Amino acid sequence: MRRAQPTPLWSFTSRWPLALLLTFGLGASGTMAANLAGPSLAPTAQEAQFSGLGFKPNSKVTVTVVRPDGLSSSAEAVVAADGSLTYRVTPAMQGMHQVSVLNAKGKALAQVNFIANGQ
Repeated sequence: MRRAQPTPLWSFTSRWPLALLLTFGLGASGTMAANLAGPSLAPTAQEAQFSGLGFKPNSKVTVTVVRPDGLSSSAEAVVAADGSLTYRVTPAMQGMHQVSVLNAKGKALAQVNFIANGQ
């Protein structure tokens, strides 16, 4: 009698579209809510790209990256005319990182977590 192989809930290749699907939605005003998506796993010391949609066009935002040890770094950015934003992160250490996009008042508009591994 053969045993059935367990089916994984998701694979590495399907996590990114799932993250995009989960963060995409409508805001309270019926407009598209801002979202941010990227890889859920990223090699340490290699660049990972995060992209977002639904931000206020041409607005100034702050992108903040919080490392596993709690230290954070921030950079100013300007949203494109179509409301999109792309940001690249090169993790220096292994573990869970959080990328957040904040408006001028410091309110989080979108955020995503990823794990940097040693590969």
